[in-house]
Amino acid sequence: MAGTVKKKGLGKGLEALIPHWQDVEQESGSLHQDQVRMIPLDKIYPNENQPRKVFEPEALQDLATSLRQHGMIQPILVAKKARGYMIIVGERRWRAAQQVEMDQIPCIIKDYSERELYEVALIENLQRENLSVIEEANAYHYLMDEYSINHDQLGEALGKSRSYVANTIRLLQLSPPVMALVKDGKLSGSQGRALLGISDESLQLKIAKRVVESKLNVRQVEELVRQERKKQVKKPAAKKKDPELVAVETKLQDFFNTKVNIVKGAKKGKIEIEYYNQQDLQRILDMLEQ
Repeated sequence: MAGTVKKKGLGKGLEALIPHWQDVEQESGSLHQDQVRMIPLDKIYPNENQPRKVFEPEALQDLATSLRQHGMIQPILVAKKARGYMIIVGERRWRAAQQVEMDQIPCIIKDYSERELYEVALIENLQRENLSVIEEANAYHYLMDEYSINHDQLGEALGKSRSYVANTIRLLQLSPPVMALVKDGKLSGSQGRALLGISDESLQLKIAKRVVESKLNVRQVEELVRQERKKQVKKPAAKKKDPELVAVETKLQDFFNTKVNIVKGAKKGKIEIEYYNQQDLQRILDMLEQ
C-alpha cells in the first residue's frame, strides 16, 4: 500500500496566504501545460528582489556538472521585461548554465505583477528549503507584514512551530555586521540568537568575532554572553558630579588649557591636572609659579 508523500517545510495553510502557490508548484514540477521556449542566455537576467541572495559555489558546480552531462531538463520560469527576460524561478540553473557556457536554455514565460514575482520566488525557495537563515527570516518578516498575520498563523501555514518562526525572525535584530556573519555562514542561527543577549552593537560584534575565531559552539557562546552580562550588571552606575564642582573644573580647564578632574572624597579631595609631554608639564608649572 503506497503511503502519502508529505511535503517537508510547507504547510497546507500557505495557500490561504498566497492563493496561487499551487500554480507555482505545478510550474516547478509539471510544466507540460505551458509552452516551453528556448531563450538565449544573454537575454535572461536575475530578479534583484528575489529573496535568495546566496548561492553556494560548490552546489552550483555540482549543478553545472549535471547540466554538462544531461542538459537542462527542467525549464526555468521567466517574465518578459523591457531589458529582456527576468528570472522568476530557476536562478541557480541559469547561473550553472553560464558556467558551462550554454547558448540558450528552456524557459516558460509568465505574466506576473511585481508583488507576484516576489511571492512566487519566495514560495519556490521555501518549498525547496534552500534559503539562508537570514534570507528565511526576511521572507517570514515579509509574509507577516504583507498579510498581517502573527507567528502562530505563519508557523501553521508553513508547517513550522511558532517558536521556530519567532526565533528565526529575531535574527533580524542583530547588528548589521553580525547579521552578515550569520548570512555568510560564519555563525549559525543558534549562535546569532545567543548573541542577541548583548545589546551594545560594538560589543556584540567583538564577541561575534571571538566566537568565529575560536570556533565556539552554541553553549560556549551562551556562557560567554552570560559572563559578559554579569560584568555589565556589576559595573556601578556613574554618579552625577556636583554641578558646583563641574563649574570649578571648567574654570580650571580654561585657565590651564588642559583637562582637569576634581575628585571629591568623604573628608578630602584631589585635583588632577593632565599634561601630555614634558613641555606641557613645564608650561603648567610655570603658570603655578606666577
